[in-house]
Amino acid sequence: MIFISDVHYQIEYLNSLPENKGPIVILGDLINWIDYRDGQGIAMDVFGKDNVKKLINLRKEHKFDERKSLWRELYKTDPDKVAKKMQSAIYKQYEDVFDVLKKYEVWFIPGNVDDVDIMNTYLSSSVKNVDGLLVEFDNKKIIAALTIKDEKDVKKYELFSDVADIYLFDSKGYEKSIAFDHSLIEKIKIKKPLMVAGNIQVNDNLENLRKIADIIDISGGLETSGIKDKSKIDIFLNKIEHLKNEN
Repeated sequence: MIFISDVHYQIEYLNSLPENKGPIVILGDLINWIDYRDGQGIAMDVFGKDNVKKLINLRKEHKFDERKSLWRELYKTDPDKVAKKMQSAIYKQYEDVFDVLKKYEVWFIPGNVDDVDIMNTYLSSSVKNVDGLLVEFDNKKIIAALTIKDEKDVKKYELFSDVADIYLFDSKGYEKSIAFDHSLIEKIKIKKPLMVAGNIQVNDNLENLRKIADIIDISGGLETSGIKDKSKIDIFLNKIEHLKNEN
């Protein structure tokens, strides 16, 4: 079994995956909206290199209001044309990615920028959307992944009490990277490991998270412009060490 996080349309790496190693589990973001290293991606295909460069610089400068205004202006220029170009670019990336993945057994969970409806058009006997499903493989531990918006979503964990080894509570972040209200899971009583994800950042209060969860998924929170940031990793590890020393 091979786990991959954040494909971002890196076809050359997908082509290098070994075969016959069990299912390939993909944890979201198959397409590339903007590569903040060089600007490549769907946004550049639709809005052009110069506009994407401006968007990247505004993000680096933390000028988020100006960035939002620029996005609005770009979309308003010719909405119908923009929509057609964007749809074409999105479909092309998914087509290319699944053209490679179809030769493997693939289990995927959609990411923050993924379009679930489009991804589901590529489902087959070997390509499966396992978001929210319980999947057992070779007697490994089973994680029940639940996306949370409100208390009704939280209560769904009871459906998996007989089979889940670990419960993962995540945000409904298909359209954009968002968090969810962690207080929603503070009062539930689970005698199994509880995992929390959903836009967790390195500067969040880990002490509060430790009170409600046994495991946290902070992968994206250790990145800067889509790349793992050593300084953030060091900060996170130091925080963990500090918490351990307090016990």
